[in-house]
Amino acid sequence: MIINQAEANNTQESALTMRNQTSARSRKSPSFRPHRRCAIACIDAFEDVESVLPLGMLAADALDADLTLMHVVESNQKQDILSDPIASDLLHREACLKIDLIAKEWASDIRDIKTVVLEGRPGEQICQWARDHQVDLTIIKSGSDYGACGEYIGDTTRRVMDCVDGSVLLTPADSASLKKARYQKILTPLDGSSRAESALPIALRMARSQNAELILVHAVPEPELTDIGPREPEDEELRSRITRHNSSVAQIYLKRIKSRLCADSISVRTVILNGGDVRHLLTRCIRAENADMVIMSSHGQSGHADMTAGSVASHLIRNVSKPLLIIRKPLHEGARVHSVRASNPGLRPLMGDVA
Repeated sequence: MIINQAEANNTQESALTMRNQTSARSRKSPSFRPHRRCAIACIDAFEDVESVLPLGMLAADALDADLTLMHVVESNQKQDILSDPIASDLLHREACLKIDLIAKEWASDIRDIKTVVLEGRPGEQICQWARDHQVDLTIIKSGSDYGACGEYIGDTTRRVMDCVDGSVLLTPADSASLKKARYQKILTPLDGSSRAESALPIALRMARSQNAELILVHAVPEPELTDIGPREPEDEELRSRITRHNSSVAQIYLKRIKSRLCADSISVRTVILNGGDVRHLLTRCIRAENADMVIMSSHGQSGHADMTAGSVASHLIRNVSKPLLIIRKPLHEGARVHSVRASNPGLRPLMGDVA
């Protein structure tokens, strides 16, 4: 019997879709109840588990979220047309067995790790699954084996950052490969906006769970003056006065935030940065402090809603080789936020939350 190319393509696509749907059911995908959050830890190669899963478990615990371990069997479009369905199915089954073994190895008495195996292009599959299941947090390695695109972020990670709605935890390839990784310094940049402060509840919970020092950093923006004509002596004096004023206000602001957080019996330290571009100041500070993790909002004072991340977050994503938790939208509505705020009544309402 002769099967034309179009029929072969349709058969292959139908088989792939069925395996994805069956895998999602058979791997016991999370029960997405309104009062439970959902986190997924994405692994592109099984040997990379230790650079993703330890941090993923910590973050899921801090969010009180169900954790699902995800692997995408990567497919090449040209190869798919000619591929053997039986061989493809065997590859899928092998991936399911491996990921189940990993989940059992890393599971504990207090945490059950669910699993899902999909097929297709990794970026597309991760984003689609995250949207379909209203995922709150996606954990993924920043440098992906699916195709590096320069600096500290790979092609698949870039796609995830652009497409998923929830928060994203980027883990560098050289993250601590310990089952019980510990983080002594957690750094959170603040610019005085409620958007930036939306990262504080999670930063606080992570610091508490790790008995870590929480470092609050404010980079004072360098004042910009219009340079149309020649500079006058008064111009530099004006710039200096503005900088001194902003630094003074920043000190008061961080002191107020610190006093609220210290009531929670965790170690909090504040740092004020001056003298340069905010993005570069923060990058140097993260390296100088040797922070173990950075937790920040995707947007700050500018808050461009049409951008998946603001200029500062985007710069740090590309240039910082530390675990970076980007709080892109406040963890879903209603009761799902209240548990975080209830223990920290001094914090401002989360972005989008009703006080």
